[in-house]
Amino acid sequence: MKKIILSFCLLLSSGLVLAANSELETLINRPALTYGNYLKLYNSGDKNYQNIAISNLKGVMEGVSMTAVKAEVHYNTKLFCVPDDIAISDKDAMKLMEDYVLSFAPQFRKKRFDVNLSTTYIFALDYKYPCNK
Repeated sequence: MKKIILSFCLLLSSGLVLAANSELETLINRPALTYGNYLKLYNSGDKNYQNIAISNLKGVMEGVSMTAVKAEVHYNTKLFCVPDDIAISDKDAMKLMEDYVLSFAPQFRKKRFDVNLSTTYIFALDYKYPCNK
């Protein structure tokens, strides 16, 4: 069931904003933004690309939130269990994903940068806030 829900998340994150011609444009014109490409955009130093990265992350956060509600209501499945008193900002989401990626051994960490941003985010939430504590 989680695989179906994760596939849905991948589809939600596929609509990206276009920008001016540059090396970074190729990153945002792909069907889905990877975690590594998100970091390249965010760390580019260019406010326009940083805004695109943040917009994409906020869209992913909203899509994952809606998917989690759908999974819980319709399939009685919790994807992660964030405590009710915690609100996750985009900065929090970035830290969650960073911690998740850094949890892998160095030889496996590089592969995590090639994973879709929405998948990285949902796995990071499950890593930090698992339901089966």
